[in-house]
Amino acid sequence: MTIISLRMIQQSVVCLMLLAFQAIPTYADNILTIRPTEDFQPLINPGKGWISYGDPSKKTIEELSLTSLGYARFDWNQIQPDGAGHFDWSKIDAFINAWAAKGKKAAFGVMAGNTQSGGDGYVTPQWVFDAGVPERVFTIDGKSDAMIGSPGVKREPRDYDNPIFMKFIEQLIQAMAVRYDGDPRIEFIDIRSFGNWGESFDKAHLLLHLKYFKKTRLAQSSQNVLWSEWIASHGVAVRRDGIGGSHGEELRPALGLAPAIMEFWGSVPYLDKKGWWNDGRLISDSIEVGAPTYIQFPSGPSEILAKYNKLIERVTNRIGFHFFLKEASYRDSVSESMPFSMKLIWQNDGVSKIFAPCTTAVALIKNSGEIVRVSAVSGSAPGNWAPGQLITEAGAADFSGVQPGKYRIAIGLLSGEKEKIPSYRIAIVLPKLGNWYVLGNVEVTR
Repeated sequence: MTIISLRMIQQSVVCLMLLAFQAIPTYADNILTIRPTEDFQPLINPGKGWISYGDPSKKTIEELSLTSLGYARFDWNQIQPDGAGHFDWSKIDAFINAWAAKGKKAAFGVMAGNTQSGGDGYVTPQWVFDAGVPERVFTIDGKSDAMIGSPGVKREPRDYDNPIFMKFIEQLIQAMAVRYDGDPRIEFIDIRSFGNWGESFDKAHLLLHLKYFKKTRLAQSSQNVLWSEWIASHGVAVRRDGIGGSHGEELRPALGLAPAIMEFWGSVPYLDKKGWWNDGRLISDSIEVGAPTYIQFPSGPSEILAKYNKLIERVTNRIGFHFFLKEASYRDSVSESMPFSMKLIWQNDGVSKIFAPCTTAVALIKNSGEIVRVSAVSGSAPGNWAPGQLITEAGAADFSGVQPGKYRIAIGLLSGEKEKIPSYRIAIVLPKLGNWYVLGNVEVTR
C-alpha cells in the first residue's frame, strides 16, 4: 500500500505551483479546455502487462519494474502428498506473499500432468492411482525439450475424465476455492487439471472450476478458435501457451469478452533455434495478432531486457489497455448545488479493453494539498473504451456541500469506489499528486 503524507503532498503542491502546464489551457465562454501531451514512457498498470514467472527474489530490478503480475504452476502432488482431505497450501501461500511484498498481484495453476517434473514422476499423487485411477507410465529419453519435457520416468492418468479422478479433482478445486476465491492478491487462477501441463481443454473440467470459483477470474489454455470463443463466453480468460508455434490467432474470439494471456514456448535461444524469434519481432507481432491483456516474459528475461530493452519499452503500452486523455473541458466556476459538468475525450492506445474495475473520478484539492472531495464522473464508462477508438463522454461530478473557494481539480481512474488515490496511471503529461493528474483551477460558489 502506498501512503502519501500531508507533508509529501504539500511539497508536491509547491513544486506544481512552480511548474508551467505542459498542456496550455484555453478559454471560451468560461469553458476551460485542456489538451494534455501524451506520455510515451512505459506505464505499468493493474489488470494488464508483463507476467514474470517464479520467485520475485530472483528477479532483477529492471524486470520487477516492468512486471505487473507474478505467476507459477504447482504439481498437484505438492498440494496433496498425503491423501484425500489433506492439503498443504504452504508453497502457494509463500508464492502469493512474496509477490504481494513487492506490491504485485499473483496468478497460479495446479497441474495434474507435467512432463517437466522430476523425481519419481508423480504429478497426480500416487494415492489417486492407488484408489483405482488407471495409470500411464512412460519414459522420456534424451535432452530436455520445451515441447516434450525433461528426461526420466513420467506418470499420468490414462483418462483425465475418469470418474474416480474427477471425484478427487473436484475435492481439490472446492478446497482451493474455499481458500483463494476472492483473495484480492490473486489476479486469476489457471485451470490446469486436464492434460500435460494443463494445456489441453475439457468443458467438464472448466465447468467444475466455475462451480466453485465465483469471485476470482479463471483462465483456460486454448489452442483452437472454437474452444476460445466458448471459454471467453463464460467470462474465463483465454491463454495461448506456446507463442512461437502460434502468434496468438486462437485468442481473437476472446477480444472484448474476456482477458487474453500469452506464454512463449521457451527461452530466446530456443525460439531462435526454431526460427520463431525473428530478432524479437515475435513479441510485437504476437501482441498485434492475439491482442493479449497479459504476456509472459520468455525464459531468461534479464538477457532479453539487456538486448531488446527498446523493443520491450516500445510494446509495453500496447499490451492490454492504455488510456490517453486527449481533451478535458469544464466551466471554471460552478455552484456547489449544481452538477459539475465535464466533456472528456479519451483514446485507448492498447490492443484490448480493460477487464478490471475502473471508474473515472475527479478530486478537488486545496492549495495546502488536502483533497476535500473525490467524486465519480457519471456518464464515463472505461470498461467500454474499445482499442483504437476515440471516445467522447459528457459526464458530471458531485461537489454538493463543498465549502466555496478556489481549488485545483484533478482527474484519475479508480479501481474501487472507496479509493482516494487512483491505482491506474494515464498516458498524459500533467502535474501529479499520486496518480491524480491536475487539470487546472476551478472555483466553487454558493
